[in-house]
Amino acid sequence: MTHATTKKTLLTMMLIALAGAGLTGCGGDDEVGGRNAQGDDDLEAQPEPAPEPTPALEPEPDPEPEEPSEPEPAPIVEDEPEAEPEAEPEPQPEPEPVVEPEPQPEPEPVVEPEPEGQPEPQPEPELTCPEGEILCDDGCFDPQSDAEHCGGCAPCAPVDGAASICVEGVCRFECEVGFRDLDRAAINGCECQITNGGQDTCDGIDNNCDGGVDNGFHGCEAVEGALTYCFRGACEFSCTAGFVNLDQDAANGCECQITNGRQDVCDGIDNDCDGIVDNPETACDSPYGGFSTCVQGACDLRCAPSFVDVDGQAANGCECHITNGGREVCDGRDNDCDGQIDEGGDVCERLPGADVSCVDGACEFDCVGSFVDIDGEDFNGCECQITNGGRDLCDGVDNDCDGIVDNAIEPCAALAGATVSCVAGACQFNCIRGFVNVDRLAVNGCECGISNSGQEICDGADNDCDGFLDNNDSDYLPTLCSEQEGVCEGSEAECEAGVVLECPLETYEALASIEGVRFDGLRDDAELTCDGLDNNCDGAEDENCCGGGEGVVEVALDLPFTQRQVRPTTATSADGSLTFFAWQHTQDATGVTPETGEVRWVVVDRSLRAVGSIGRLFATGAETIDPAAAWDGSGFVMVAVHRSQEERIAIVRVSPQGAAQESRILVTDARRGFNFADPAIAMRANGTGVVTWTQSAGDVVIPCINETATSCVKATRVNAQLGASTIDEVSVQPELRFEASRSAVALNQAGGMVTWFKKKGDVGTLQWKSLTVEGFPVGDVLEQRLFSRIATNVRPSMVASDRSFHIASLTEGSNTQLAVRVMGLNANGSRFGNRVFAETNSPRESVVIGAMGQGFAVAWLDKGFRNFVRVQPVLSDGLPVGQPVDVIEEASNGRIFTDRLLNFSELEGVGAVLTYADPRSASLFGKLNAVVLNADLDKLCFER
Repeated sequence: MTHATTKKTLLTMMLIALAGAGLTGCGGDDEVGGRNAQGDDDLEAQPEPAPEPTPALEPEPDPEPEEPSEPEPAPIVEDEPEAEPEAEPEPQPEPEPVVEPEPQPEPEPVVEPEPEGQPEPQPEPELTCPEGEILCDDGCFDPQSDAEHCGGCAPCAPVDGAASICVEGVCRFECEVGFRDLDRAAINGCECQITNGGQDTCDGIDNNCDGGVDNGFHGCEAVEGALTYCFRGACEFSCTAGFVNLDQDAANGCECQITNGRQDVCDGIDNDCDGIVDNPETACDSPYGGFSTCVQGACDLRCAPSFVDVDGQAANGCECHITNGGREVCDGRDNDCDGQIDEGGDVCERLPGADVSCVDGACEFDCVGSFVDIDGEDFNGCECQITNGGRDLCDGVDNDCDGIVDNAIEPCAALAGATVSCVAGACQFNCIRGFVNVDRLAVNGCECGISNSGQEICDGADNDCDGFLDNNDSDYLPTLCSEQEGVCEGSEAECEAGVVLECPLETYEALASIEGVRFDGLRDDAELTCDGLDNNCDGAEDENCCGGGEGVVEVALDLPFTQRQVRPTTATSADGSLTFFAWQHTQDATGVTPETGEVRWVVVDRSLRAVGSIGRLFATGAETIDPAAAWDGSGFVMVAVHRSQEERIAIVRVSPQGAAQESRILVTDARRGFNFADPAIAMRANGTGVVTWTQSAGDVVIPCINETATSCVKATRVNAQLGASTIDEVSVQPELRFEASRSAVALNQAGGMVTWFKKKGDVGTLQWKSLTVEGFPVGDVLEQRLFSRIATNVRPSMVASDRSFHIASLTEGSNTQLAVRVMGLNANGSRFGNRVFAETNSPRESVVIGAMGQGFAVAWLDKGFRNFVRVQPVLSDGLPVGQPVDVIEEASNGRIFTDRLLNFSELEGVGAVLTYADPRSASLFGKLNAVVLNADLDKLCFER
């Protein structure tokens, strides 16, 4: 065999091998899983026809067969006949490769016989194969049917899901059990594997290999209230009508079923599927006559007032409404809702002259005795009673009950002041001229006769017959009071029981109030208002106003007076009618300090006239007695320093007439090392009060609880018998060395307040502490700095209102000036209205505050070329009213005001009294002066 022959033989065998691998159209026109190349049925029967397959990629695809039952067989490539070895095989259309075939082993060259005529070498013995078989390396095989040697010695290429077979020398494949060739592409074999037993399930896989994924599945597990379906390989569901997936949990589906038309009712079910069972606003209907609340799935009925659930059935609510106030009447209704209708004996209203009974919900009556039902009306029963024996009178009554009134008229009785006739069945009268029927009664006729020409006067008679007597009548002509001068002009006398009364003071005061002016009493009293009017109706205007005069009253004269202070104090009675003056008397005219001193006092009226003589009390070795006084509701109470063998504070009660009633030692120094000074007192109307003082000692004796203090403020409570209780130290504070002095105390209905001046180094401070209603110190010590470089001994002054306190003191101003400060305190000591009013050249102690009118007034000394006492009105909230007024002025003639001499007290209904001590020129003696001020700070003068 020549080389060319061998080459052709090898080419032929390769073509055969390619054809056996299915690249020559094997199965290209067969239905998927239907028929093989010979038209036989598939190895596995299919329940449904397969979808139209995608044509396999072949060199020349055959057209779709008209009859699937007879497909044309795929062409089989035959071996070339050996008789024409040199002939080229018929050209085959070159197929479009899909899958490259595995390389086939090159066959052994076939040794062909030499042409005849040539010498033939001696060959080795050859292996021969039976007819129809070919010789391969591994033996003889039938290339027409052996899949391992199909069309040649090469095996058929393996494909997925199928078994290779050899049909007439061409490789074919048969799908294995459970696999199918859906796309009819030989290159990927039987690419679809039947799963889940050929039953489609929702998993995104073509389980039955019909070409559709999940297309035959109907087996998603059913869930409550929903339709299930397969979507993208997963079971989904949608709620059916009337169901809601309330908890958004797929495991239980649409677990909530809408019931009752989505209307929530009280049944323990979420009817509207909003997540709330028995919504309170919709769960229970509002029953008739009541209301229902849902309790544990059931409506609990409650009846409204006057409604009753008689039958106990909640369905019809509280069906019975109490009517007629729960009293049963004859109306066919259960008025008292007791389940019975028209029961009882009083269900019908009693009718005059009739017996009444209830029949079928209506009252029926029968006339009795002499009664007759004339009008045939049920509501008034037998309304007419036969009277007067059935004979008519002129009385407006149908005496014979014939339906006609007064049809047998008799004469009418005569009436005073009138003419009488019977008209329309009744006696009528007309008043005679000058008479009036005031009470509108016919029985007494025209009982009032007009008098005094009809002018009403105070005579106890109804002069104009209008039903009103004397000053109760609008046209009453009053009688004028005897006093008609000044603001009394036009004042009218009162009429009582027909008698004209003399005009009392209240009458004039009422008139003055109406006219907007002030009445200050009759001619024997003081005119207290400087307004250009005659306020006391004595014919003169402003006769008590000082005008350009001083208005100064000398309360006491010839007081031993040098640089030692007289230290006056004042107190006024509650009604302002009495003023108590007290002062200390400790030196004689020679200026030599005696071993003894005394307290003196005097009581004066509103015109500063003495009520009694000057009183004196005890001899004392103290140079500074420092009296202080207060009104206790029935008299004056005074305290003062008293020194004998030991330091003491004495207390004295003085009568309104100026007489000493009782005195005693209030506080004593048992250790005989203390010094007492500057006592202060405040009293209540029940006779109880509080006394404070400053206590100091030498270097050996410690005077205070705080051992670093050189002085402190003490307090004790006083009972109605002038007895003292325990002693409290109100200035206790954990500080370094300081001095406390010059205390003041005030009480009101909320409690009390104590204030004092504290000196520490070169700083002066005002301090205060609250008191309870009983007078016990309470709370912390509070303070306000007064000086930062001038630490002098300031004497604060304090006044109380109903709920607050006001403290006046001097504080540091600009440069070397001092300023007047007024500070308000609440009951707990909190500050308000802390204001500086004016700067002054005053000494550092002389500023006082007192009540006046609806607020307060502050007075202080102002020294300069001329000496002034100035007063500033202050409202109750601490605001100043206007500018300070100079009420006292002294020329610089040798007489000067000195420290600690001012005092200020309210005169109820007048204004205030200002007290000051004044030395005489070129003398060792002085005097105690007083000035009365009205509410406008005008000075008042009095004849004495």
